Amino acid sequence: MNKKETQSATTVIGDDKDSEERLRRLVDILKHPSESIQEFLDYALTQAIELTGSQIGYIYHYHEDREEFILNTWSEEVMEACHVEKLETVYHLEKTGIWGEAVRQRRPIVINNYQQKNPLKKGYPKGHVPLNNFLTIPIFKNLEIVGVVGLANKATDYVERDILNITLLMESVWTVTETKKAEQALAQSNARYDKLVKRIPVGIYTMRRKNTGETRFEYCSEKFCQMLGLTVAEVLADTEAVDRAIFPDDRKALRMAKKGATSRGQSFRWEGRSQIGGAIRWIRFESEPTLLNNGDCLWNGVLLDISEQKQAEEELKQTSTRLTLATRAGRVGIWDWDILSNQMLFDDLMLELYDLPEKKYWVPEQIWKQVIHPDDLEQLSAALEQAIQKKEEYDFEFRVVWQDGSIHTIRALATVQYDEVGKAVRMIGTNWDISEEKEAHARTIETNRRLQDEIIERRYIEEALRASEEKFKAIIETSPDGIAISSMDGEVEFATEKSYSMWGLDSMGECVGKNILEFIHESHHQKAIHYVTEMINGHLTGAEEYLMVRKDGSHFYCEVNANILRDNNNNPIGVLYMERDVTERKRLEEELKELAIKDQLTGLYNRRKIDEVLKQQKSAADDMVRDLSVIMVDIDFFKKVNDQFGHQVGDQVLTEITEILAKGIRRNDVLGRWGGEEFIIIATDTDLSGAMVLAEKLRGMIESHVFRQVGKKTCSFGVSQLCQNETIDALLIRSDQALYRAKSQGRNRVVAEI
Repeated sequence: MNKKETQSATTVIGDDKDSEERLRRLVDILKHPSESIQEFLDYALTQAIELTGSQIGYIYHYHEDREEFILNTWSEEVMEACHVEKLETVYHLEKTGIWGEAVRQRRPIVINNYQQKNPLKKGYPKGHVPLNNFLTIPIFKNLEIVGVVGLANKATDYVERDILNITLLMESVWTVTETKKAEQALAQSNARYDKLVKRIPVGIYTMRRKNTGETRFEYCSEKFCQMLGLTVAEVLADTEAVDRAIFPDDRKALRMAKKGATSRGQSFRWEGRSQIGGAIRWIRFESEPTLLNNGDCLWNGVLLDISEQKQAEEELKQTSTRLTLATRAGRVGIWDWDILSNQMLFDDLMLELYDLPEKKYWVPEQIWKQVIHPDDLEQLSAALEQAIQKKEEYDFEFRVVWQDGSIHTIRALATVQYDEVGKAVRMIGTNWDISEEKEAHARTIETNRRLQDEIIERRYIEEALRASEEKFKAIIETSPDGIAISSMDGEVEFATEKSYSMWGLDSMGECVGKNILEFIHESHHQKAIHYVTEMINGHLTGAEEYLMVRKDGSHFYCEVNANILRDNNNNPIGVLYMERDVTERKRLEEELKELAIKDQLTGLYNRRKIDEVLKQQKSAADDMVRDLSVIMVDIDFFKKVNDQFGHQVGDQVLTEITEILAKGIRRNDVLGRWGGEEFIIIATDTDLSGAMVLAEKLRGMIESHVFRQVGKKTCSFGVSQLCQNETIDALLIRSDQALYRAKSQGRNRVVAEI
């Protein structure tokens, strides 16, 4: 390799390392827990200083419309060394010196010899930190400068690599900053219109579905909570609380409706019943989705009490029933079409004539039109329109197709009602079945046709059967799934190689004659029998998972899609099974469930799981009158570990602390990572004094431990016991207060909050 090639290779390696280091620091910035944008940008500036090897730096927000700089962040080193009497935080562009050139020239500015004379410099005030070299870079957003970052006093000269690294890093940081600003603005907006919604007679809510699938309420009005018998705190703390307020028989329908709206990204509308104490009310959810740039989706919606509407519908139903008694003898169905809202009301006989088994009297247009014979639908619609436009009686014959395939001829008569300006508003009519008189004539014609076509039809059937057998054989041989057939008693009659191999058998002969339940684990026998029974009764069940047993006794999970085989008379004669081994998928699902509740670094329960455990333990403590205490643990001076030794060593300290705590707690205690360097211990069946003893034991174990690379470390402990009628939030607040007192009193101690 010549000199030029060596230099090029070295440059590529350097660029790769820069990219890796830049990406690592960006990830570190994003993971850093920040309570505010100020704190977030403070940490970002620290990373930028470290990335370039600078000693000091600053970040300014910039507003192009008024040419104004607003200080966000000076590095800590600047604040310690700076002795300027009056430190300004707002500067106009025209009053800035060379550090404003990044805006004026709209490009990075580098000065590697700051002491050298430069016509653009205006000097700096007395007490300012001395500068050796200087780099300032504008931050762009949609071709507009929104900020300026400055770095100074690097040991070596600033180069193009520094400009590239800081430009890419700060553009990413600014994008995250804009997102955080948007979230803060949303919270402020919620607070502003919260006062307005209190007078609105409907409940209002905003729910966020994260791109990870997690769902939580970000806002709910008091009216929303009152209609569900909940408090605002309960809804915001537990999304499932809303589902639990729904009448038990309606919860599954609500979950399915939400799942469908989420998958399609379309408007959500659902009606059902809520249950507050012993009272049942009818409610309706309506919401619209808004997709955010980060992949999250906001659902803004309303909750309405429609009990009075449902009561009116019930009264209308009773009126319809009385009218039905008068028309039943004549087998005449009555329908009422609200033309303005396009809603159709059927009585019981109309539902029978249209073969609609569900007793839903308000029949949507797409439902009743589906029953109309497709050859008659266009003419029927034209006849309805003609009656409305010409203000004449509607008189029409058409056919309907029942679910069993039978066709019935219907005669319809109706009159149209108009408002004071002549606009059609309503049509009321009757239907009755005239199939018998129509079929009498049709049977004669059909008999002659069948005699003529019988021979041709038989030949066609024979050819179709032969082709069907060939297709079935091809499907079986090429199917990626196992296929088996059993009698209605469960006796295996046929199995493909993929199927019997899945069961650990060498040939089809080993399984033929055996009951299919022999290959299903006994814990799933009743489930298999239930679903076959449901299919026989005409209820489709789709695919189901079963725990299967191989010949050698080993287990595997199998997804089975079963269908009833029927003869020409629709009598069940056997069961067809389509089988697929889903053991690996089940294993991955279990791993995903585990990841959802565990902290990635320590392997402890994460905050979400701890919240769930706290609720369970509080409920148990309330029901059984048992003691329950909480211990908050915080590592003393943990930030110094990260600053002095780096985050990898910090992670190692967290891991060692985890091992000590896990070893020191009791079997019934629950340990979790609360966030950052904080841990939480849920001490069950333990009063305050017992929890204090446990905390002191753990404190001593940590104090006596020698941590790798770091040496000695200590922890502060805050302890509190659950009081009668106390909420979990209140218990945690008291534990935090105790922890704060422990740290303010000198750290490395246990303090209780009574």
